[in-house]
Amino acid sequence: MDPSGDAPVDLKLAARVAFREGRFTDALALFERLAAAAPDLWSAPYNTGLLLSHLGRPAEAEVALRRAIALAPERGELRNDLALALLAQGREDEGWEAYLWRRQAPRAPEDRPREPLPADLAGAGILLLNEQGLGDSLFFLRYAAELSRRGARLFHEPFAKLAGILSGVPWLEPVPRPAPDWRVPLGDLPYLTGLCHPPALRLSPAPARQAAVALRLARAGPPPYLGVTWHAGVRAPGNLIKDASPAALGAALAGWPGTLVLLQRVQEPGTVAAFAAAAGRAPADFSDLHEALDDMLCLLDRLDAHAAVSNTNVHLRAGLGRPQHVLVPWPAEFRWPAAPDRSPWFPDCRLYRQRPDGDWGPALADLAADLGSRSALSPSGA
Repeated sequence: MDPSGDAPVDLKLAARVAFREGRFTDALALFERLAAAAPDLWSAPYNTGLLLSHLGRPAEAEVALRRAIALAPERGELRNDLALALLAQGREDEGWEAYLWRRQAPRAPEDRPREPLPADLAGAGILLLNEQGLGDSLFFLRYAAELSRRGARLFHEPFAKLAGILSGVPWLEPVPRPAPDWRVPLGDLPYLTGLCHPPALRLSPAPARQAAVALRLARAGPPPYLGVTWHAGVRAPGNLIKDASPAALGAALAGWPGTLVLLQRVQEPGTVAAFAAAAGRAPADFSDLHEALDDMLCLLDRLDAHAAVSNTNVHLRAGLGRPQHVLVPWPAEFRWPAAPDRSPWFPDCRLYRQRPDGDWGPALADLAADLGSRSALSPSGA
């Protein structure tokens, strides 16, 4: 392998090694040289586009991905990544149309609509198909309310963990037999409805569960209560991972006057200890409620504040209409656009952004200051 030469096979191998070693700038330069050396090779501009997206440069990524699509128009995954680059730029009309090609969509049923749905859907029955994760389902279901408003009957079999929570949504019905004529994957809804930023799907805690959760919380320690999560996602190739430093986060929250409530589902070795040492106390561990999201919703409703990377709990608390503090790793996912300190989909969330060099310091200093102000608090269970 000779990365100093222009042989495509050497450039490709050197680029892959650089990427695996985390030398993303070197990998980008090598893929760009590969694209110049082998102009008919679609994977060169495709990987260039992926790296540019990873480096937080979506406009440049778009150019490279469009070049790849021109070379291999039959490859749907190229449009998937183009969609994410467009959405990261706030170009939602184009982005959601390209998102129809996403990898996570269920195998396209023949009756899957491919054009925006009409304003009058009276008499139409639509089966909403699950895809991706729990948080994504909650995010995309916010668009489904518009179809109900247009007169459609909506049928949905939710993920098991969400079944109790979604049973309170009046316009979602159990799946009939036979199934309705139209079957729509949830991720198609932004394009099919044409909506920009509908509000979060409204959720209500189950009254029968609230008392037990409130009692457990009171026994865990004194108020005010702050829920905390620093990691989301399963570490595997291609997965979206969101990480903040548990030690740095613990240090930022050391001045919290009440109880720190741990909501961290995946607890990697040493992370809880690092958080507790920096915070100066052990958090009350409520992570088991990830297996009982009806109870988690009750808990989120009673927390005085919630500081977390984006995960299912952020979607749940948004459905309650409660404010929260969201830690946004670099580069930002499209739901947390780069410019403002608020997301158009989550206007009640204050955002704290990791710097491009990986530094969380300024963001966590802002978080500590905000949580230290009286305006950061709301009465427990309000």
